[in-house]
Amino acid sequence: VMCKEKAYSFDLYHKDGTPLDVQELQSQIEAIQAMSKATKNPLSQPPVGILTTQNRSTWAQCRQELMSAGPNNTDSLRKVETAMFLLVLEGPSPGTLTEQARVSFMGNGANRWFDKSIQVIVFEDGVASVNCERSWGDAPVAAHLFGFMHDFESETSIAPYAPKSPASSSPLSPQRATKPPRHPLSPPKRLEFALTSKLARAIDEAALHFKAAVADTDLVVLHMRYFGKGFIKHVHISPDAFVQMALQLAYYRLHGTLPLICESAHTRQFRHGRTETVRVTSSDSVAFVKAMAHLDQSSAETKLHLLLRACVSHVEQLKEAMNGRGVERHLLGLRRMARELSLHTEALDAPALHLNWGMSADSCPVQRGPSGGFGGHCDGGYGVSYHAQEEHMYLHICHRDG
Repeated sequence: VMCKEKAYSFDLYHKDGTPLDVQELQSQIEAIQAMSKATKNPLSQPPVGILTTQNRSTWAQCRQELMSAGPNNTDSLRKVETAMFLLVLEGPSPGTLTEQARVSFMGNGANRWFDKSIQVIVFEDGVASVNCERSWGDAPVAAHLFGFMHDFESETSIAPYAPKSPASSSPLSPQRATKPPRHPLSPPKRLEFALTSKLARAIDEAALHFKAAVADTDLVVLHMRYFGKGFIKHVHISPDAFVQMALQLAYYRLHGTLPLICESAHTRQFRHGRTETVRVTSSDSVAFVKAMAHLDQSSAETKLHLLLRACVSHVEQLKEAMNGRGVERHLLGLRRMARELSLHTEALDAPALHLNWGMSADSCPVQRGPSGGFGGHCDGGYGVSYHAQEEHMYLHICHRDG
């Protein structure tokens, strides 16, 4: 648990192997909040979590320094790194979706541990979000996980610790069960880290590095209420292809050119399959974008024809990738093999294979809420996530200055 830039831990299971119930979990979290408030000198230990915002090589060196600085550091690191997930206790909830997304994506850097695969971020009013590191799984996996949590919450109506009172039929009644814990609870522990002067300087440098990264990052969440996937399907167009063409047109109108754009296609029908990359920018999409940008209104039929052709072409590419007929993962495998064997081939070293993705654009459907987003692949790049519902859609747009 991260609270006010300090790390804490507690066991989720009793000694007999039974998990803590909801009331016991709440008791432990409240104990952590009390410990945090009772800290007399909040600056007694600089925020170690800020080190995880550094680039991987720098953080790896700092981690080794931490482990060498004292045995307590090794134990604290082990508890953080072997924890099921990280629960982040934040302050007041931001007022807008964009502000909530920005805090969830970056926060202040110090009240986080970005190496954790899952960071569940909870604000004072109960609004929650999640920050996922995706090497362990792809976005749909996280979406299904939290969809299951939503369903479980709805089915249980938090009854285990908030029984309905006779005066109120609301499952959110402020009355709580007052029964004592089933077993004595071991109190949460604050994780202490001994710091050398080198680590103290590294923390200061990480804070400056993170501040610069935040300043270079623009993020906005758009809630478009004009129409959703219901209308798009009604006119016999793939919603995913429609949004991809719209994003290319928006990029062209803004920058006067089209970049390399990638979209992930799942390959879950294969054993251990994860994703294949679709190169979204095609000759058909370029033809549509340039027609929209340069032809007048009298060419509406031509524009519609080019849109339909571009969307059909996009869907075909997507299906090819999902069926294992893409090229990116095969080329990646060949490049990795060639590197391990110290082989240099002109085909695999072609400059075209090493160009940056100017935009990464993906759909991420979820059961509830505005879905989520991600950053761009490179300096000057965009990361765009879209979630089309029947009558409206959300777009998360992130840009990193180059």
